[in-house]
Amino acid sequence: QQRELANSWFDHLGERSGDGAPSVGGWAADRFLRELRADAALGELAETPLLFIGLLALAVRDVALPRNRTQALESLTRLLLEIHPEARATAAGDTRPRFDAAGTWELRLSALAALAFTSRREGGDAGYPRAAAEEVIRDHLMAVNGYDATRATTAAAELLAVNAETVGLIVEKAPGDLGFAHASLEEYLSAVHIQTWRFAELTAFVAAEAGNPRWRNVLRNLVAINPRASEIDDIVAAVEAAPVDVLGAFNRQLLLTDITFGPSAMSPATAH
Repeated sequence: QQRELANSWFDHLGERSGDGAPSVGGWAADRFLRELRADAALGELAETPLLFIGLLALAVRDVALPRNRTQALESLTRLLLEIHPEARATAAGDTRPRFDAAGTWELRLSALAALAFTSRREGGDAGYPRAAAEEVIRDHLMAVNGYDATRATTAAAELLAVNAETVGLIVEKAPGDLGFAHASLEEYLSAVHIQTWRFAELTAFVAAEAGNPRWRNVLRNLVAINPRASEIDDIVAAVEAAPVDVLGAFNRQLLLTDITFGPSAMSPATAH
């Protein structure tokens, strides 16, 4: 199914030769699938149709395919927050950008990361109330970005508009309830939010949730996006020292395995 879909995409979007022969879509699809299979975690991510389509979208834009799971989530997030809205505006011939109050992709990333963390913390898997989501984004923009209440409310409405021409990260899961298009995106954005905390607060959270399977992928992403080996050492130490029960110890061991063999700036000594 992946091969058929990739062939269709590359054949449709690729150029054809002058005699009407098919383009090199088949070759491009084979290369794309080989790159996916080069990393087991990336291949696992691609088993989700939505994320597979996102990776295809990166490939047909001649964007280098991410080399691991976390890079893939980062690239897909940037695609949905920056490239997709601008491309839709250009295709529609709009002179105004898709976002006004939420003008930069960094601001959109920060606001939606705060929402992702809050949704995960409060168990919003089946949907998070729109009014509560607007409040989270509004409060974040006022506290972090210095927005006044009116502008923050406008930006929240822009970010939570559910249609094909805006962000694409947010979907309507039930009447009045919103959520992220896939749990992996929420987990990545949650890590982005935690990364902005003071480091003592960050390590305290890591120690508190080291044995909690709900935060396993978030903490794995947190290590992967951290560029400083010394901080990764301290994060790993916090995981290892966390007080956990028997089940928590099992989940912690899985987390440490993910961290050890995952992509990061971890020092060799810590990996050993």
